[in-house]
Formats: sequence, C-alpha cells, structure tokens
Amino acid sequence: MITGLAGAGKTTMARRLSATTGIPWHSLDDLYYGPGLLMAPAFPASIEQLTAGDAWIVDSAGPPPADPVLARVRDLMWTRADTLVWLDYSQPVVLWRATTRSLRRIATRERLWHGYRDSPRQWLREDHLIRRAWSTHRRRREDVAARIADPSRQALTVLRFHRPDQAEAFLQRTRER
Repeated sequence: MITGLAGAGKTTMARRLSATTGIPWHSLDDLYYGPGLLMAPAFPASIEQLTAGDAWIVDSAGPPPADPVLARVRDLMWTRADTLVWLDYSQPVVLWRATTRSLRRIATRERLWHGYRDSPRQWLREDHLIRRAWSTHRRRREDVAARIADPSRQALTVLRFHRPDQAEAFLQRTRER
C-alpha cells in the first residue's frame, strides 16, 4: 500500500513501482468512484478480490472510514498488506503538488472518474484534494502513525519518506535490483 495525503504522489509512486517490479497496480480512486462521484457498489468486493492476491500495489491505504463499509475495507487492506510506503511529506509540499495537479487538470480538461473534470468551482468542495491537503494533514499523519504503532501490525514493513527525493532514491534502488 502507498499512503500519503491527496497530492503527495501516491498514484505516480504506485505506477512507477509497478513498472519496476512487475507487481500489478490498482488505482483506489478508479475502483471507488461510481456515477455521481459516489462509492461504486462493487468497491468492497473489488478490494476483497485484489487484496486476496499474492502481490498487489494500491495507491492508497484505504478511504477514511466515514461509514462501517469503508472502515471494513480499510481494515482489510491494512490486514492483508505486507508493506506500506508512506509519503509523509510536509504540508507545503503536498499543497504545492495538489494545487499544481489541479491546475494541470483544469488546463488540459482531463477527464477523471465517470467524466468528472476538475474546475476552480470544485475547489470549494469540502472533499477537493487541495482542501483535504490543507485540513487533514495532521489528523491523517496521526492516524497512519497510530495504525503503524498497533502491535498487531508488527509484520508490516514501513518505508516512510519525508521528502520527495527520498522516495525517488528508493525507486532508483528498486530499479537497480
């Protein structure tokens, strides 16, 4: 699993790590979002199926457990993962990345899930990645740290990167193997 705030670079890391290792990568957003940007009905079953495999990469440590279904999905992912790559970057780094990504998506009119497109108006949404990067940084960091510290997760290998150059060096070492 790869975790970090929205905009940290989880998907880019997952894509590159998959290309280097040959381990299949799955986009959590692609699995999660259905029409109307609501949770796809098949999302829990999709996570159940992909995490039952021997090797997988997913670009998230699970959705915030806003309801019991999402809490179970997140717990399942954490229980079945053997490695966590944590892009634990500072809030300014994540905000910069989230903002530039959103601006790029607006400029290119990039289509996301079910035709969704980012727009300046979307920045007002409480769940927009820029607002999440701003408002949830401390809480998400504390949540991941608490999950890692849980004694039941002692078998979880944690690779924690505080700066993008550390993550890049890790990817370089992985390519050289």
